[in-house]
Amino acid sequence: MYNLYDPCEDEGSRRIVDPSTCLKSPLNWTTCSNVLHYTSQHHTMQPTVQALVDSGRLKTLIYNGDVDTSEFFLGDEWFVNTLGYKPTSTYCA
Repeated sequence: MYNLYDPCEDEGSRRIVDPSTCLKSPLNWTTCSNVLHYTSQHHTMQPTVQALVDSGRLKTLIYNGDVDTSEFFLGDEWFVNTLGYKPTSTYCA
């Protein structure tokens, strides 16, 4: 099982986006904070996505955007793989 909802970016991501590397600031910058007291309402959208696709009432394209530091693209890929669907066509850019 994968952890799609990893609470923090890794050390490499932190170094890339840490503003203290280029700005003089008295604040201690961090990628994670409990100030918002955010809790996830849905642990996985897998059943919802599968129900929508399996209904046969929708044409479906599962697309994942470009790699960047704020979106965990591997988690997206792992999620899609757990759905178990086989591609019906090959995407060509």
